[in-house]
Amino acid sequence: MTRPALTYVGGFSIAFLGGCAALAQQLPPPESGDKTMNVRLVNGMVEMRDARDDSPIMLPKGVPLHQPKPNSNSATPIVSLQEQPNGFDLTYTFDNPSQLEQELGRMRLGVFTIGQAIDFYDFRWTGDLIRPDYSTWVAPAYCYPGGVYSPVAVLGNDKYWIGISFNFPYLDYKHDVRMMVVSPGGDAAKGEGGRGWLYEYRLSEWGDETGFGKLANPGKLPPKAKRDYVISVRVVDKADAWQRTLTPYRNFFRSAYQGVHYDRDPRPVAAEQLASMGTVTPENPFGFDFHPTKRPDLVGWDFVTNALSQQTGWERMMVWMPGGAYQYERDSEWYFTTPWEANTNMQRATEADHGFPRVAGNYKMGLWWSQSLLYSRSRGDLVGLNIHNEQMVKSALAEVDRAVAGGATMIGLDTFYHRTVPTWMHLRWLDMMRARHPKVTFVTEPITSDIVHTRAPTFLQCWSRRNPAQSEADLHPIKGPHYLADFILPGHEIWGGYRYLEWQQFYGRPPTLEEVEADMSGIASMGFVPVMLTSQNPNSRAGYNAVESWDVTIPEDLRIPRDKWKGDIFGADGGMLGGSFNAPGRDGGNRNSNGGSGDRTLAGSGPARQVNPGGGSSASASRNSTAGPGAGGAGSPAGARVGGVSGGTSAKAAGLTQKEISAALKRAREMYVKKNQNKSAGGSSNQKPASTEEKVASTPVQPDPQ
Repeated sequence: MTRPALTYVGGFSIAFLGGCAALAQQLPPPESGDKTMNVRLVNGMVEMRDARDDSPIMLPKGVPLHQPKPNSNSATPIVSLQEQPNGFDLTYTFDNPSQLEQELGRMRLGVFTIGQAIDFYDFRWTGDLIRPDYSTWVAPAYCYPGGVYSPVAVLGNDKYWIGISFNFPYLDYKHDVRMMVVSPGGDAAKGEGGRGWLYEYRLSEWGDETGFGKLANPGKLPPKAKRDYVISVRVVDKADAWQRTLTPYRNFFRSAYQGVHYDRDPRPVAAEQLASMGTVTPENPFGFDFHPTKRPDLVGWDFVTNALSQQTGWERMMVWMPGGAYQYERDSEWYFTTPWEANTNMQRATEADHGFPRVAGNYKMGLWWSQSLLYSRSRGDLVGLNIHNEQMVKSALAEVDRAVAGGATMIGLDTFYHRTVPTWMHLRWLDMMRARHPKVTFVTEPITSDIVHTRAPTFLQCWSRRNPAQSEADLHPIKGPHYLADFILPGHEIWGGYRYLEWQQFYGRPPTLEEVEADMSGIASMGFVPVMLTSQNPNSRAGYNAVESWDVTIPEDLRIPRDKWKGDIFGADGGMLGGSFNAPGRDGGNRNSNGGSGDRTLAGSGPARQVNPGGGSSASASRNSTAGPGAGGAGSPAGARVGGVSGGTSAKAAGLTQKEISAALKRAREMYVKKNQNKSAGGSSNQKPASTEEKVASTPVQPDPQ
C-alpha cells in the first residue's frame, strides 16, 4: 500500500488519504454517490464547501484539529484526512514510544457556518430536537458512555443536516469522551460565513469541567502504545433523513458490537413496591409498607404473594424492594435478596406455596435489585462492584441465584451507572450473570448507552424531572421514540416508567383510570414498554404493547433487515459458556479498575410509588375492583387471571425447572452460611482492597441441577 504524503503543521502531522481502506471497521471505506461536498486542507485544517454552489459549510478559522492538554505530557497525533462524496473522515493516530503515560488532549472540528440558530438533537435521552441560538447558548457537555447514548452529534439549519461520528473501540481503550457544541467568538467569528459552531471531542481533563461534564475515566495513552480514533462528518440536504449522516457510526458500532443479544418483549409490566425508605424504623427495620401488620418479616409472605398473584390483565410484573428498603448503612454486602435469610418468616420467600414462586406461576416475574452495583465492604463503606474481586462476584451471584430460586426471570439493575462502575465492566458483569442464568432477562437503570443496550433492555424515566413540575409539559418530558436506538439497534427493548407523584402535586388529585390508560397508550406508541408506577393499573392489556417504532422513525432504505437485528447470544465473548470469563487483552488504557467510589449522591431512589390518596396502606390494597382477596377485595374469577398463563407450577411458568430453582437456592444459602461463618471474607471492615489485575473472577454456568 502506498503511504500518504505527510505535511507537518502546527506541531502535528497531517496525512491526506486518497481513499485507502485502512483501520478496518473504524475508518469507513471510500463511498460511492454524487459528490456534493468539496473538502481540502488549509494550513493543516479542514475546509468543506457545497460542491454545487461553493457555499461554506465548515471553515478552519484558526481552529486546530487537535490541541494537547496544557502543561502536561501530551501525545501528538498524526491526523489523516479521507474525502468522501458528502463529507470526510479524520483519523487520529497516536503513538507513544516513551516510557511515560501521555495525555490525549482534544479533537476539534472547524467552524460550521450554518447560522445563528440551529437545529440540534439532544441524545442524552431519546433525541429531542432543540434550537440553540448562539446569542444565548450555554454549551452543555455530554460524556460517553454514561451521559449520552452514542458519541455522535447531528446539527443543521434550514438547508443541511450535518452528522458527526466518533469511532473508537471503547472496550479496548476503556476511557470516556466528552462532547460539546460551542459557538466561538473572537477571530473564529470573523470573515466569511460569520460566527458559527464548532464541535469538540475531549479525551483529557482541561480543568474547567464541572458536574456531569467531568470525565469519569479520562483517556491516557500508555507507554509503548498506539491508538487510532476516527471522526466522520457527513452532510445531507435538510429534506433528507438526518440518520443518513450517522451511517459511519452505525457501521462501525455493529461491526464491533453486533446487534441486540436478547429477545425483545413488548408487553407492559405491572409495577409493585413492597417497602420504602420513609417507613424504616427500629420497629420496622426492612421498611415494609405493603400492609401495616402483615409484614413478611413478621408473618411470612402469604399475604404479599397472594395479593400480587391476584392482579389481572398483566403478563409481566416487576417487584421493587423485594427484600425491604435499601440501606446505605448496612451490614450485608448487598441488599437485594440477602434479607430473605434474616429469619424463618423471611426465608419462606422461595417456598413454592408461600413465597415469590406463587407470583411467578401467574406472571413473567421480575425482582428489582436496588443499588445493584454498590457493594458494602462494611457498614457505611460502599464501593462499586469490581469484577476482578472474587469475593464481590461470588456474593453478588449469590443474590442473583436467590432471586432465581424465587422464580424471577427478570432482574432489574438499579443504579447501573457508569460513574459507579465503568461501562466496560457493565458488559462483562452482564455477560457473567447471563452465562450463569441464560433464561433471565436483566434490565438496566437509568437509560444506558448503546453498547450496554446490546446486552440488556434498559429503563427510561418518563415522568417529570422537575419536582414540583413547573408546567403541564414538564409532566411528560419524553416526546418521541428513542431515535438513535431505533437506528442503531432495531429490536431493542426500553421500559418507559411513569409515576404520578409530580402529576398529583401539579393537579392536586390522583389520576383517573382513563388518564393512566391514555398515558400507557402514549408510552407504547413511542416504542417503550409501559411500566406504570401507580395504584391505578388498567385491567386490559389490549393496545399497550410497545410498537416497533423503527418502522416509523427510520426510512425504509436505512432499516436493518429483521434477520440482522440479533447478535450472537454472548457476542464476541461466546467462550464464556465454558465456565469462566476472560477479559480481552488491553493496552493499559485506563488503569483504574476499582469500579468507582460508590458516591452516595449517585444512587437511585427506586420508583417512589405514589402514596394512596384514599388512605389505604398499600398499592395493591388501593387497586380498583380487580384486587384479590388477599388485598381486601373480592376474589377474582378464574377467567380474570392473566391470559395465556395456565398457572401450573411456578418453575414451569417461569421457564425454569424445579432442579434449576433448587440448585440456585442451595447455592445462595451455602454462600450466606459461609459468609457469616467467616466475616473477614464476607466484606467486613478488614476486606482487602480489590485487585487491579486483569484476571476476572470465575463465573460458572447456571448451577448444575442437584
